[in-house]
Parts: sequence; C-alpha cells; structure tokens
Amino acid sequence: MQTPVIQQVGWQEMNRAANAKRNKVLLLGGVMAVFLGLAGAGLFGYRYWRNLPAEAAAIQPENDAEINSPAAAWWQQYQPPAAGPVPLQNDIYYVSPRGNDAGSGRINAPWRTVQKSVERLRPGQTLYLRAGLYREYIEIRSAGAVQRPISIAGYPGEKAVLEGAGLNWKYGITLFGAASHIILQNLTVRNFDGFGIVGWDKTDDITLRDIQLNKVGTPVKFAAAGDKSIIRAGIYIENLTASDYTYAGMDFGPGAVSDVTIRNVTLNGTVGGNETAIDGIAVEQGNRIYVEKAKVVGHPGDGIDLKADNVTVRQCQVLDFGRNGIKLWGANSALENSLIASAVSPLTILALPGGGPYYIRNNLFRGGPGHSYMATLGPETMPKTGKTAITLQGNIFYSPENDGTLLVFSTFSYLQADSGYNIYYVPRRQERVMEIGDGTPNGRIFNADQLNRGQWAAFLKADQRSRFMDPQLVDPTNGNYELQPRSPALDMLPATLAPAIDILGRKRPAGVRSDIGPYEKQ
Repeated sequence: MQTPVIQQVGWQEMNRAANAKRNKVLLLGGVMAVFLGLAGAGLFGYRYWRNLPAEAAAIQPENDAEINSPAAAWWQQYQPPAAGPVPLQNDIYYVSPRGNDAGSGRINAPWRTVQKSVERLRPGQTLYLRAGLYREYIEIRSAGAVQRPISIAGYPGEKAVLEGAGLNWKYGITLFGAASHIILQNLTVRNFDGFGIVGWDKTDDITLRDIQLNKVGTPVKFAAAGDKSIIRAGIYIENLTASDYTYAGMDFGPGAVSDVTIRNVTLNGTVGGNETAIDGIAVEQGNRIYVEKAKVVGHPGDGIDLKADNVTVRQCQVLDFGRNGIKLWGANSALENSLIASAVSPLTILALPGGGPYYIRNNLFRGGPGHSYMATLGPETMPKTGKTAITLQGNIFYSPENDGTLLVFSTFSYLQADSGYNIYYVPRRQERVMEIGDGTPNGRIFNADQLNRGQWAAFLKADQRSRFMDPQLVDPTNGNYELQPRSPALDMLPATLAPAIDILGRKRPAGVRSDIGPYEKQ
C-alpha cells in the first residue's frame, strides 16, 4: 500500500483560485454586513481594527491587499516516497526469535539472527521481523538500488523489538556509507546508550517509517565520519515517536544533508536545563528541508534549529524548549501554521539570525515569565546579500507574563510590504513593545500606543493593520491556544493570504475571511 501523496499547498496555489473570485466574495461580504447586521466576534473585531486614529488610518489601504508572497516553493511539487515496493514472493525473507539461521529464511523456516539475515539481503529484497524481542544490534553495510531498495521491517500487525539492554553496545541500527536505498519500517529500538538509528558518511535514500525509539542517547543521527563536506541526500522520516532519551531528538551533522523530509513525528525530550547541543531537530548544514506535523517537546537547547536553505516548517508544535523555540538560518525559509510556546525558555521563541528571506505566516508564539526578547528578527551584522527580507503575516505574539521587550528587529533587516495583520501582546511591557536595533540603548523603541496608532508601521513602511491587543485565547495556561468566540483575531485575515489549512488540518477559511494565528475557528 502506498503512502498518500502530500497535498502541498503554496502561496501561489492558494491565490490562483481565490483571486479570481475575490472581488465577488468581498462585495458579497460587504452587502451581508450592511443588510444582515453581522453580530458577534466578526463584527466586533472588524470594528475594532477599522476604527483607527488618523495617524494609522492614513497608512491603511482602501482595500485588502492582494498579496502573493514568494514561498519556499521547492516542495509544492514534492511527492513523498511510497511505503516501499510490494515485494515478489521469492524476494521476501523472515527472521524470528524461534527461527534457525540454517533454515531457508522463508515463512515456514525463518532465520534466527537479524544481523546474519541482513547480511544476506540483496537489492529489491525484504526482511520481515516476526514478533518478539531481538537482543542484538544491526549494522547495515549493503546497498539497495533505485526502485529496488532493501527493506527491513517488522511483520505487519506484529511488534518486533531490538533490545540493547545487557549488550554493552551503543547503537541500535547503524547505516554505513555504502548503505543507500534502505527502508526501515515498523520497528521498536530501545535501551542503547548512544544512537537509536545512526547513518555515517554518504548514506543516501534512507526511509524511516513507523519507528518507535526509547531509552536511547539520541534517537536519530546522520553525520559524516570524517569529511564534513559529505552530502547525504534523500532522507525521509515519517510516523516516528521517541521518548525517554538523553540528548538531542534528531541531529543532522556534521556534514551536509539535502532533501530531508520529516513528517508526523513526536519527540518527547527532557524539559528543563540550558544546553546548546541538545536540540529537538537540528540541521548543521543543508538544503531543502521539509518538516510537517512535528511535535517537539522539551530539550535543553533549541526546539528546531535549521542551518539550511529552502526550508519549510508547517503545522508543527514546539513546546517547553530550553533556549530558542525555532531558529531559521538559511535562504528562503518559511514557517507557517505552527505553535511555538514555552514557559521555561530564558531566550527567544523565534530567532531569524541569517540572510533570509523569511516568510512567517499564521503562527502563534507564546513566551513565559522572564525578561528577554520574545523574538529576534534579523542578523547582528550585514549579510553579504544585503539586508534580510522578512514577511510577518497573520501571526500572534503573546507573552502575558514576560516583562521583557516583545520583539527586537535588526537594523540589517526590513519587513516586506506584504507584512501585516499581526497581533502583539505583552501587557507588562507596554512602554517597550518593539525595538529596532541591536539591543543597545541607541535602539529605536515603540510602545503599545505607537504601534496601535500606526507609527511602527509608518516607520517600517510595512506591518499595517497589526495591533497591540489581547488575542483572547481559550486557556493558554493549560495549553489551549484556540480562539475565544469574541477574539479580535477572528475573521480578520483576507482569505487569499492564509494557508489553505490550519495547524489541525482544518480548511481555511471557515467563513469569508480567515482567522489570525494557526487555528481556524469552525
């Protein structure tokens, strides 16, 4: 059975159909508002945002801008690997805790030892592990071929466990440089002090699917053993869960990686601490990295730290990290429909320290108590390519307990003209909400009133229709960040600007207009 193709929806695709109907929709919405007297949250928010002082009103466009932001578009045509080829009957082999290595390896005479079985595999062949406990580790040194990978999988409907307790060995599954075109599927790996699954050197075209890892040092690691310039391409990770581990969740480096896809993963790291080397998902050098529906909890370092170009992070939850929530370094990086929240981080929720451009859309950033910047946007020095372009669109920056400046904006950056419809809220620091500069006393400061009166937007020539206000979330103390019925974020974002689905996969918009933030109220 093949994995369904991901429905990739980008900026251009969202706007293509919507723009054709836009004027008709807006006209219909206006007639309905006038003659039907819309009540409740939509009308409440509409009046609040349109009833502006003269300074702010002067910079507002008459009509909602038709914006088609460029995107990290490489993944718009991306299709994930299939679940693996359906093997021919004579290409399937079996191993069982009750087997015998002298047998044929067929279903009625399975082998006994996983390692010896793996060494016998050739391109296009599949090894099924029958249910049970295998007290051994695996080293894979053979390669499959394009369209003929080697598959090592737990038998469908059964649980096969690689158990490291008592082995005095560090790694559960090791992929060496020759081990390309490999599928690992439906396996449990536990009790290894080092890495659960590790790929050394140029291990290309690797699929990890339906994997559980616990009580290991680091669940997944890909690295160059010597030459740090070695590139591994085509790493696909789906439906992976890891818990009760010691260090980072997924670590790619040293060495470069490209075409890495991470989908539907849950990483439950240790909450607390402050250690830069222990991140949830980290890429040290790379290109074309796609992360979707990842839940990353804990880790004393960063939640997601990607030193790569052409990055897309969407529909993710990054919670209770020790340092930065999400850190994007490279060119053409996008973050959308995600929740980044921590009550323990002493540093920032969002950091954009590289050259960009960055596209930050429909996210919710929530900071806890402390005295620090919630977001640092832009590099400390001028990039070689010139000032960093940043698009902020439809986001909520929410920090009710923090008494630090909400956002510091680098003088080596600029907001793109399509930025806007953001909500900023740091009630304990209303006199110092935004800062433009490098953190020195010479920075330009904007307070809550100046932000609402449009002076912030006028200075940047961007971020119109953004406000300082309480977004009215349902129960953020207990982790419910959806919008209350009278939230000013409801129905405020033109439908052409929002992603086609929200963080939970619900269709946008629920009405004529979309909601600000990652959740679309139904």
